[in-house]
Amino acid sequence: DAEALWDKVVPKTAGGRFGFASGHWQALADKTKAALRAYHASNASTQGIAEERLRRQVARAVPKEAFSQVIEELATDGALAADSGTLRLAQHQAELAPPDAALWRKLALAFEAADLRPPLLNDLAGEAGIDRRAVEQFLVRAARLGLVIRIAEKSFLLPEALEKLGAMAEDIAEKDGALTIKALRDRSGIGRNMTIEVAEYFDRVGFTYRRGNEREIRKPASEIDWTRRS
Repeated sequence: DAEALWDKVVPKTAGGRFGFASGHWQALADKTKAALRAYHASNASTQGIAEERLRRQVARAVPKEAFSQVIEELATDGALAADSGTLRLAQHQAELAPPDAALWRKLALAFEAADLRPPLLNDLAGEAGIDRRAVEQFLVRAARLGLVIRIAEKSFLLPEALEKLGAMAEDIAEKDGALTIKALRDRSGIGRNMTIEVAEYFDRVGFTYRRGNEREIRKPASEIDWTRRS
């Protein structure tokens, strides 16, 4: 009867606008995970895939709202994760392709030597013996993996360097009542222009809030995901 049939249907998506047989819903979830496994196998150096692109691969006819709920349930169950607008299996860790890994071994030393100051792209190109444009393209890929953080169009830093700068900013604001470009410049020694780039990145990721020539700390540095793309 109708009541018995309804027991086999799982009402899904916000407002209960769609209904799926429980077996169909599970099959959709399994197919989604399988598609992600296949994507990772073919794209080991990328973090993940956009949700809409995945939906078109897995179930183009399924409404976006319904597919979003599949993703939400898989994330709640710990099967997948969402990072910076991309989806990946929870256990997936992107790896550099061999040529990129060899290049990173060279550039990592330059970043470590630069410490808090973003290395100049021309200097990195000279260090690696390749074209500046190729260095920039590589660093964009490396930023997707969290190896570096793009704080401005031509400026990249190691995550640990940003953590140090964040701790400095927090300490300055606590002692002086607010953070200023001058105070952070003097403490870090990275120069005014780079200090401005760092401070503007702090604003974009929600660490600081600018009021005129001063900035307030919005949340503790320890709570900021410095690798998040702003």
